[in-house]
Amino acid sequence: MKRLPLVSIITPSYNQGEFIEDAILSVKSQRYQQIEHIIVDGASTDNTLDIIKKYEGTYNMRWISEPDDGPVQANNKGLRMAQGEYFGFLCTDDLYFPWSVSITVEHLRLHPEVEVVYGDMLSTVLEEGRNWLIFPPYMDFPLLRKRALPTIVAVLFRMSMLDKVGLLDETWGLIGEREYVTRVNQQCAVSRIDEVLYVDRMGLQSIRVHKKSKLIEEGQLRQINLPKGLTGFLHRLDDLLVFSVVKKLLRLKFAYYYLTRNRLLPSKGRPTYPWQNFIESSGIHGVSWFTFLATTIPGARYFKFILKILPWARRRYKGRWFVYNTAKVCIKNEDRGEDN
Repeated sequence: MKRLPLVSIITPSYNQGEFIEDAILSVKSQRYQQIEHIIVDGASTDNTLDIIKKYEGTYNMRWISEPDDGPVQANNKGLRMAQGEYFGFLCTDDLYFPWSVSITVEHLRLHPEVEVVYGDMLSTVLEEGRNWLIFPPYMDFPLLRKRALPTIVAVLFRMSMLDKVGLLDETWGLIGEREYVTRVNQQCAVSRIDEVLYVDRMGLQSIRVHKKSKLIEEGQLRQINLPKGLTGFLHRLDDLLVFSVVKKLLRLKFAYYYLTRNRLLPSKGRPTYPWQNFIESSGIHGVSWFTFLATTIPGARYFKFILKILPWARRRYKGRWFVYNTAKVCIKNEDRGEDN
């Protein structure tokens, strides 16, 4: 039997003892088994190294700990150490779903012309417990080809892509990851899959939060493909039409598959359908279907209000819920499948 290709997952880390164990478990619990996990630590002074050592030898993980200039340099160190045919990045405060690596690898194997594959994210604010789904649009539109991919995470790259794009540019500082995925989107064949691949956990210790002003400052000093004049106007119009409209259409498409999921199950076996892993996974709770509509369709909040105040409508629509948010990602041994 042909051996499955190796996937290198790179995790930059610095003083993330509060989160890194969850990140390790999300890699360790992947259904896809051919993974090497490379943790590049920046000489942490908290309990990060104790946690890393706890899992040393329990799965295919390597790590180094030495001073660096931040996550961009750490990612490059990890890429130089990587031996996989594919690679991806996992931040210490974020998580993969158990199916994330297996379905992205399958997509790349079925589509040899594709160099980069990306999907959807579940974003959560840790202190508030708020969760919402993010549906990045398709990047096929000409203007979007000049923009960055939605994120450096929830993405799997072919290692051969490095011959074309190279490593991350460390001179960009904190926004080096955004510059990298901009370059990737311009030079590589990218493909979107309809599945939730990543949990983006935002907390007070996240780089985007406690270094927000620095990120904004760097972004203003070294803007990435944000032209002025008429071209800039077209980009803003493109954002309005594509990012707003297409993401809402994807949200409605997700709603359709959620609502019709029971009719997609014939007597003999289950077919595959978009977002199937996420829709059928455990640990998900629901919110009001009308709350979902209110965030999708302009003016729907008024319709929702009318339905709530009319007695017949309250009875008619009571109990109609839509699975949209999740309190946490449950990583359990029983969720872990075995790929041949």
